[in-house]
Amino acid sequence: MDACLANPCDAKATCKDNPAPALNATCTCKTGYRGDGLVSGTGCSDIDACLTNPCDAKATCKDNPAPSLGAACTCNTGYTGDGLAKWHEGTSGCSDMGACLDNPCHTKATCIDNPAPAMDATCTCYRGYTGDGLVSGSGCSEMDACLANPCDAKATCKDNPAPALDATCTCKTGYNGDGLASGTGCLEWPLI
Repeated sequence: MDACLANPCDAKATCKDNPAPALNATCTCKTGYRGDGLVSGTGCSDIDACLTNPCDAKATCKDNPAPSLGAACTCNTGYTGDGLAKWHEGTSGCSDMGACLDNPCHTKATCIDNPAPAMDATCTCYRGYTGDGLVSGSGCSEMDACLANPCDAKATCKDNPAPALDATCTCKTGYNGDGLASGTGCLEWPLI
């Protein structure tokens, strides 16, 4: 008598008739499944490969459906790598993407990588320069201190090159003083 004819096993299990005098069969879950294999028992359910924590802490884990025994690890936004836990030999795990590696900043700006999950960097123009600091934006141009009108009306203004933030004010011919609008300005030379 073949006990497998009564279909005692889960659809995801193989059935092997036990030899007489036994009246039952042995049900074994197929690769990628676990359980007792019996229709009247726990049956067979997909083995969740994510339960063994195969992925880096900065990655998401997705169980590959049976008969696969593995999982897919994908680094979260802002991270790069293979996504596997670093205890696996030869894996890279997940690390911050390092947005500064793409050189998003102007040559006259500093680049600071924004920590993941951000995928960008902050670009700051050097002292004496102004702009958004981005290669793809306005970049960095030298500030012109003369635009703030620091000099007396009777003086000429010459912007001092960056990193200086000021200008040099020189009184025109016939005038004397510091040339600054906020200082003594420029006064006419006394006539003798």
